Amino acid sequence: MYFALYHRSSDIRELNAEQLQYIPKIVLLQVCGDYIDHVWDRLPEHVKTDSEVQRIVKIETHTYNPFANTTFGHNDEIRIPIQQQDLYTLPYESFLYIEGKLAKTKVIPNADVALGNNCVAFMFDEIRYELNGVQIDRNRNVGVTSTLKNYVTVSSDKSVILRNAGWDPQTEADGYFNFCVPLNVLLGFCEDYRRVVINARHEFLTRSDRSCASWLIAYHHGLRWTDGTTSYSGTKRLITSAVREEEEDAVVYVKGREKRTWLRDLLLDERVHIETLDAVYEDIKSLADIDVIDTMRCGHHANNCALQNVFKIYNWWLQRNFLK
Repeated sequence: MYFALYHRSSDIRELNAEQLQYIPKIVLLQVCGDYIDHVWDRLPEHVKTDSEVQRIVKIETHTYNPFANTTFGHNDEIRIPIQQQDLYTLPYESFLYIEGKLAKTKVIPNADVALGNNCVAFMFDEIRYELNGVQIDRNRNVGVTSTLKNYVTVSSDKSVILRNAGWDPQTEADGYFNFCVPLNVLLGFCEDYRRVVINARHEFLTRSDRSCASWLIAYHHGLRWTDGTTSYSGTKRLITSAVREEEEDAVVYVKGREKRTWLRDLLLDERVHIETLDAVYEDIKSLADIDVIDTMRCGHHANNCALQNVFKIYNWWLQRNFLK
C-alpha cells in the first residue's frame, strides 16, 4: 500500500538545500516547475546540470551600438550587430533607444517646432532584421505603416505606455528627448515570434529618413507645414506674392531645368516668367553661397530646397539689378 502525501507546490520555496536533494526530478519539473527559479541557488549541482532541468532563470538587458559610433546624416544606413552566437536572445523584448535634442538652425519669430506623433518611426525610411546574414523581416515607410497599425490595434491604456516610444510625445522646452521603442511595434517578426533565439548572429539595420521634416511639425509665416509639405496653393501664394511686389510681369530665375519645370507646372501664371538663371547671368554664385535672409524652406528637403532656392535667387537678382 502506498500513501501519497500532497503538499502545495509553492512549499518548495521553504525547503533548504539538504531537503531539496531528495525531491525527484519528475516532481521538480511537473509539480514544482513554476517555482524552480526561487530555489535555483539551493539545488544540488547534479540537478542544475541536468539538461531537462536547466532553464532561463533571468533576463538581462545589454546595449549594442552601431558599427561606427559617429554622427549619421540623412539617408545613412545604421547597422547594429550582435556578433556573439552563444547568446540566448529574445527579440520580442528588445527595444531601440534613441535620444537627442531638437534645435532650430535659424530663429524665426513666432515659429514653434514640436515632435510629431510616432516621431521615432518617422525618423527611418526602412528597418531590416537579419539572422545569420539572412533577411527575415523588413519594413518600408516605417512611420506610415506603424502609425496605421497602432491606430487600429493599440488600446487607450497601451497608447499611454507608448508615450515612452514617441507616441503622442511631449516636446520639452529645452528640446531634449529620449525614447525606448519596442521592436515588436516596428517589426512583425518581433511581434509574432515570442521565443528565444539561440546560436544566431543578429543584425538590426535602419536607413534614416531623407529629411527631418516628416517627424517635425513647424508653424511659421502664417502657414502650417506638416510632414514637410504644404499645399500647391500655399507654395504658389508664397512665391507669387514675393516676386510680384516689384513689378507686374515678374521673372523668377532658377538653376537647372528640373526646377524650372517644377515651378512652371506649379504656378501656371502667365504673369510670372521662369528662366534658367545660368543661361542669363554668368556671375551667379553657388546656391550654397547666396544669402538666405528672408527665405523660406518647405522642410521637405534637407540640403537643397526648391522653395528656398527661389527666394535665394530672387534676392540675388534683386540686389544685382536694383540695390547696387
